[in-house]
Amino acid sequence: MRATGSKNFSVFQTSAGQLVSLFLRFSELKGLSPRTIFYYQDKLGRFLEHQGGRSPIEKQDILSFIQALKERGNSPESVNCYLRALRVFFRWAHSQELISSNPMRGIPMQKTPHLLVDILTPSDLQKVLEAIRRTERNNLRNQAIFFLLLDTGIRPGELCSLTLEDLNLNENLVRVCGKTGERLLPISQKTRRAILSYLRVRKAPLYSSPT
Repeated sequence: MRATGSKNFSVFQTSAGQLVSLFLRFSELKGLSPRTIFYYQDKLGRFLEHQGGRSPIEKQDILSFIQALKERGNSPESVNCYLRALRVFFRWAHSQELISSNPMRGIPMQKTPHLLVDILTPSDLQKVLEAIRRTERNNLRNQAIFFLLLDTGIRPGELCSLTLEDLNLNENLVRVCGKTGERLLPISQKTRRAILSYLRVRKAPLYSSPT
């Protein structure tokens, strides 16, 4: 298997490259998504290019790679993307007894600045709601989405995966399945009314309890 986006495919013919290829194949068999596998291919392939396919891979090779990434202008967040891929790969290789030691052990992630995120004030939220209400298309749906996000703080992906069976409007609860597992979250009466208004227009059956 070759790393898409890698400039020098020949590094995957080295012993280190063949080990990475085995890891990528293992990831496919494990059922990881194509996007995740592409991420590993790209990051590990670029590491192999820098490292030249030498074996065994030493801690100094990784430190040299980090320095090269910084010199090319990569941000700490970008460098950490490479380090995460390397951590997963070397942890796997060591657990499979394919390498005698893990060269990533003791190498910390890059420190990233903690930026304060601007939050919406109650006035800002009211303006958003008024803008939603002024729209002619899907305004009831968008109001339900607005109140649900405001109440629960769920992720966009979790919102998109919700079904009618996840709603328990008798108990004012919604069932959410995401990265942190399945959980029941409470919703306010205002959110309940917004959802009901949308479901009536949609003429959907009103499910009472997720099981």
